[in-house]
Amino acid sequence: MENNEKYLVIPDELFDDMERDWKSSLSLPKGKELMQIFPEAMRIVPEKIKEWQEEKEKVSSVAMEKLRIIKESSADEFSKWFYERIVEMFEGQELADITRRINFLKSLLPQENHKNWGRREFESMLERARAYPIINVAENAGMRLRPSGKRFVSLCPFHNEKTPSFMLYSETNTFYCFGCNEFGDVIKLTMQIYGINFVDAVKLINEL
Repeated sequence: MENNEKYLVIPDELFDDMERDWKSSLSLPKGKELMQIFPEAMRIVPEKIKEWQEEKEKVSSVAMEKLRIIKESSADEFSKWFYERIVEMFEGQELADITRRINFLKSLLPQENHKNWGRREFESMLERARAYPIINVAENAGMRLRPSGKRFVSLCPFHNEKTPSFMLYSETNTFYCFGCNEFGDVIKLTMQIYGINFVDAVKLINEL
């Protein structure tokens, strides 16, 4: 018996839109959106900040002690340099990760009402934020940077990739991703990494 059933042909573009909507429905709320859903978690945030700050002090003490031992050792200069890089690789990365966690938790706390700031006060904060080294913001966020001439290269924090295409330019204090075409300055990078707005990003940078 012949099957005369006709199937509806759906354009590929519609499938793409449906998949995008589906992925969006699975995404978790970020930053302050999460705190609005679970306001009871607000009392936990200061405690977690304190815990991570104590952990940061411990890791920092361990790193400083290791560096002291290396410096006072009788090893040759190359060996000292090598062991210092090992400390930087492990304790340094751990410190960067802890700092990123602390900054994220701080961004969840209620911010000072910016309506109470004077124009000159905020302009001064904005100027300091724009001048803050974008390299420091990236390192504090736990990004692994590799020098490349006057630039720094890293995996993009905004899209998945195996080959680094995210460029940081210390001279202009800007970034550009050749993979997803995201670009901006130190403030935009802070906003996107921590999921916060412009005013909170300026305030956070001023606290670094």
